Parts: sequence; C-alpha cells; structure tokens
Amino acid sequence: MVLSADVLTGVNMLFVAFILWVIAGNLRGKIGGKETAYLCILVGSLNTITALYLLIVGNPLGFGAFLLFAFTYFFFAMDILGSADTFTGLGSYALGVALTTIPFFVVYLGIDTIQAIVWLVWGQLWFMFYLANGLGKKGVVPFMIKDTYVVAIINFVVAIGHHMFGYF
Repeated sequence: MVLSADVLTGVNMLFVAFILWVIAGNLRGKIGGKETAYLCILVGSLNTITALYLLIVGNPLGFGAFLLFAFTYFFFAMDILGSADTFTGLGSYALGVALTTIPFFVVYLGIDTIQAIVWLVWGQLWFMFYLANGLGKKGVVPFMIKDTYVVAIINFVVAIGHHMFGYF
C-alpha cells in the first residue's frame, strides 16, 4: 500500500507543529531541555523515516525536504544533550536551510500554492534561528520565540486543513 504523500506530509507537519511549540516553550524557559531534546529526537526520527519512505517510492523532493527538518531537530537535540557552549553550529546550519527554502518555494508554487507559502514561513523562521544563534543577535530572540509559536500554529492548521482533510 502506498500512502498519499499529502497525508504523510500532513502527519509530519502535525509533529513539526508540536515540536515547534515545545521548542518555543524551551526558549522561554518553560519546558526543560532534556524533554525538548527527546521530543526533537522522536520528531527527527519520524521525519527521517518519512524521508526514506519517500525516496523509496520515488519522491526525491520529499526526501530532501524531510531531511532538512530531521537534521534540524537532531542538531538541536544534540546541542541540548551535549550541553553545547553555543548554538552557532545550529545557527549556521539554519542559514543553509533558510536559503534552501527558496528553491522549494519556487518548485511548490507550481504544485501547491499553500505549501509554497509555508516554505516561505519556514524559511524566515530558520533565518531567525540563524540571526539569533549563528550571528548571536540576542535582540531577535523575543521575536523568534513568538515567531516559533506562530509557525507552529500555521503548521498545525495547514497539516489538518490542507494536507490531511483537504478543506483548503
């Protein structure tokens, strides 16, 4: 049985919404680091499994997309669990991912306009993580935290309403 890539994307987007909510809580000091790291590992694993499935069924675009997320969550978890002195490596990785969202946006414009817009939303969030962590711009952190909550909500709505149940 081959799963619909749209439903599979929706399920993964739900978990991305959940982990973004938890990450925002962690950044606010309201959710513990180890709890956040463990959930990052679970969501990163789910994204990796999904990426491999999509590669096997012939969807290399989905493969690449899900690995961008998986490595983000694995990296964040390792920084937390390894008591990293800085998150500059994660921030630098986030810049690469933010730049990668641009071609994904362009490709998805011809496939799914809503998903294309979501790629822009994700890209600007990864860019915020680059500014805060890669460049050490601590002034953007309060905005980044709020932005992470907003992106979590957008992910949730698009996952349920667009990908899983096709309401829009």
